[in-house]
Amino acid sequence: MGDLEKHLSKNIVFDCVVKVQPSAELQIKTIAGSYHIEPQSDLIIATIDEGKSLMVEFEYQDDLILPACFIQTTIIYTALSGERRIRILNMCLPASDNYDNIYADCDPEAMATFFLKRAIRINQDQGAYRMSEELNARCVQMFTAYRTMVHDDDPSPSAFFLPHSLKLLPVYVNSIQKLEAVSGGSEMTVDDKAYLIELIRGMRVEDAMPFIYPRVIQISQLQLEKGEQLTELPSRVRANYKFMNNREAYFIDNGVFLFIWIGGDCFQSWVQDVFGVDVYAYDIKSVGNVLGYTLQNLELQGRLPLNNNEHSHAVRRAIELLPHGIRERKLIVVCQKSTLEPWMNSYMAEENSGDDNMSYAEYLHTLHRNIVDKIKEKKVLVSEN
Repeated sequence: MGDLEKHLSKNIVFDCVVKVQPSAELQIKTIAGSYHIEPQSDLIIATIDEGKSLMVEFEYQDDLILPACFIQTTIIYTALSGERRIRILNMCLPASDNYDNIYADCDPEAMATFFLKRAIRINQDQGAYRMSEELNARCVQMFTAYRTMVHDDDPSPSAFFLPHSLKLLPVYVNSIQKLEAVSGGSEMTVDDKAYLIELIRGMRVEDAMPFIYPRVIQISQLQLEKGEQLTELPSRVRANYKFMNNREAYFIDNGVFLFIWIGGDCFQSWVQDVFGVDVYAYDIKSVGNVLGYTLQNLELQGRLPLNNNEHSHAVRRAIELLPHGIRERKLIVVCQKSTLEPWMNSYMAEENSGDDNMSYAEYLHTLHRNIVDKIKEKKVLVSEN
């Protein structure tokens, strides 16, 4: 019902034709989004609403004209009233040849969202290997340029410098490559993957970021006595099992799925309070599959049962405080060491979720090594010339 209410009340337009025109020195390199492109470079989009976005990558081949460049976007659409209308958006963006300013003003979340949409497209057209190759090459290129143009005076060739604005980009890029919507997985059906691909194509930055790096929040310590109010969520935990206690329970929220992870040593009284299931017959740690199956077969319908106790009230209120996503989240209960845990693990951004994937620490080490090799190659070319 939540999805139905949202779809009936949102602002939406139909039969859209979009044209993006930059100033003369810029050229469109890549467009990421859900669209069909016509030969005359017009973008055809069936519907546009407040939950969709289109991302455009520009490049310049001539000298960039300082101090600004201009982009005009024209949208012709049919309104709900049936009228055909036009909207023109003009942007004036500052241009700079100072590398310090360029890197200081980078938006890592916008870049990560663009990389996510590009990963979907490249994986469909050229496969997972080529997708990983391009994302990693872009990161190496960006950070090598930062090292050589901003910190070139550092005497140590192996020093690892990341711009402050982009220090989280490696963990985002590594997480993108592990997502099932990008790389696939044995647990994912063709229909599920097609659904997520189309969802990602139109995602806004604020919706894509929790999908790339989920919110992990401890919930087993929350209690609401009668008359009390919960106004904010507890602090987030890093998406890594090292920071999760198996005596506790956690939300793992990516905006599409809401996992409730129950540690193997979590208090059984808490599980009974929240889910209304008599779990004293179960050992959560050893038979997580049985307990997980029992919980999943409750008629939750995306909501927890309403039990009259302080733990149940607190967890239900915590769900209400989560930021609104593009869809009503699907609630999935995962017990530690159950068969669902490897699938949930694919959304844990800093974890190694398979033989072909790297943890964040491993990926950062590989990225550093590739940057050092790239710098050495450049120095060899310079010395030879």
